[in-house]
Amino acid sequence: MYWFVNLIYRAKMKQSRPEISVILPFYNAEQYIYDSVKCIINQTFDNLELILINDGSNDSSGDIAQSISDRRIRYFENKNNQGLIKTLNKGLHFAEGKFIARMDADDLCYINRFEKQIEYFKYNPDIDILGTGQYIIGTDRTYIHKLSNEENRIQLFLQPIVGHSSVMLKKEALYKNNLYYDKNALYAEDYKLWIDASLCGLTICNLSECLCGYRIHEKQISNTQSDIQRYIADKIRIAYAKHFFFNVIEGNELVYLFFIHGINSSFKDMYIAQIEELYFKLLTENEHSGFFDNDLFEKYLKQQMLNVRNS
Repeated sequence: MYWFVNLIYRAKMKQSRPEISVILPFYNAEQYIYDSVKCIINQTFDNLELILINDGSNDSSGDIAQSISDRRIRYFENKNNQGLIKTLNKGLHFAEGKFIARMDADDLCYINRFEKQIEYFKYNPDIDILGTGQYIIGTDRTYIHKLSNEENRIQLFLQPIVGHSSVMLKKEALYKNNLYYDKNALYAEDYKLWIDASLCGLTICNLSECLCGYRIHEKQISNTQSDIQRYIADKIRIAYAKHFFFNVIEGNELVYLFFIHGINSSFKDMYIAQIEELYFKLLTENEHSGFFDNDLFEKYLKQQMLNVRNS
């Protein structure tokens, strides 16, 4: 079925493949969808297709999305709500472009975002995944993610290292490594994808420039599903740590999470000695194994240990 849809699309467009496929899934996003779509179709780099996937919305967001006329828009609709992970994977399947970019229905980006990212890929062909800095919509706050691949490999011990709605990546790199969004990584699907990509040897970097706007509101997943998201993300963190430092982490999972997140003062006396021991074991193991740049890894761990001591 999917191949038939793509065949019809290519015949209808009668043009070469787009350079960029933008995947924008949405569910009940009537308040934001128009502005999100417009900032994509108004990009200064216009050789793109915009894949809109309505995940069973029951508000007017589908009608709003379909009211925007642009030959580069491909509109799909799930009959029932299937969730973000399954919908994103559909988008990956539909994508025709050499590069895949993401956009969330409640976020924004500057009109030169794609131009800047494509230019960076052009001069840095060894990069596979590229994010940008983000600004918080409606505020003067910004967030700059770690820039280099080695910094990001280390930062993955703590959190996602690319703003999901800012990412652009090489489709071939994903497909060659059979990388998709993991259905078991509920509400942390981007974090898991970056880890899977890094473990496959893909390089992940960020632009320091804030080209994308992230919207904070009460209905977003990080607010409505924060407990589940934290639980799943912690499982992902532990699995990533065990990949490199199994003998250190196995049996010390709780201590490791205290090291990563900090510890409530009421538990500090009980666990601080174990956290200190784990800290030194990680330093020693990496020094012997060379999994990560030793100076960067030590700098990162020292900061984490300082956070624990000051918590």
